[in-house]
Amino acid sequence: MAPVREAIRALIARHAADLLWTPAYEGGHQDHDVANFLASTLRAEAQVWEFSEYNFAGGKVRSQEFASPQGAEQRIVLTAEERAGKRQALGIYASEQGNLGYVRTEQEVFRPLASYTYSQPPHPGKLFYQRFQWVPYHPRVDYTQPEEVCRALMNFGSAQGGN
Repeated sequence: MAPVREAIRALIARHAADLLWTPAYEGGHQDHDVANFLASTLRAEAQVWEFSEYNFAGGKVRSQEFASPQGAEQRIVLTAEERAGKRQALGIYASEQGNLGYVRTEQEVFRPLASYTYSQPPHPGKLFYQRFQWVPYHPRVDYTQPEEVCRALMNFGSAQGGN
């Protein structure tokens, strides 16, 4: 994680960025959760905002809806042209064509980065990436457990002196 964090810091400095966007800590995908954690360590260098992509809070697939609304969310309703552009952008991910059908295009939601307890999974219950972990083996199923992700985040934070 340290090389990624340093690369982000270098990009913030090179472009004099004052705002950093990150996926929400929502259990949609482990990579998104790690990106959120890393962004949280850079709040002193740039304002950090997060956007919801997808999650499985409450045992229901949710798209562009935060698992835990805080009251600071902003919502943009997309026009027909913007929706078409988003569908086109989603179509770029050829390897994910069978997986992106649940991503809605009606709106985008975002907010200032919420405070999270990264030592715990993003929400109670099964996370989005755990939905098919019951399958004994499938090449497209990631069997990483949320506790492993949380442990890695905490270990990195400890190694960085609490950042």
